[in-house]
Amino acid sequence: MKVVQSTEIIYSVYECGRRYIICLERKICNCGRFQLDEIPCAHAFAVLKKKNIIDIHPYCSDYYKSTALANTYEVPMVPMPDKED
Repeated sequence: MKVVQSTEIIYSVYECGRRYIICLERKICNCGRFQLDEIPCAHAFAVLKKKNIIDIHPYCSDYYKSTALANTYEVPMVPMPDKED
C-alpha cells in the first residue's frame, strides 16, 4: 500500500488501483471497516505504520480494551433459583 499525506490528519492509501481516504482524528476510512469494527482497518494501519505510531489503543473502541471486560464482570451475579421452585 502506498500512503500519501493530504493534510495533518487526512491520508490517501492506494491499494490495487483503488484509493482509500483515512481520517485518523475522526477514525474513518471510506472502506467502512474502521467505522464498522471500531478498530483500525488495514488502510488505517498503513497510515499508523508510516507515522511510526506503535500505540494503537487511542484508535480502538473502549469495547476492545481490558477495562471493558473487567467492568462487565464487576457487578455480582446472583444465581437463579431452581426452576422447580
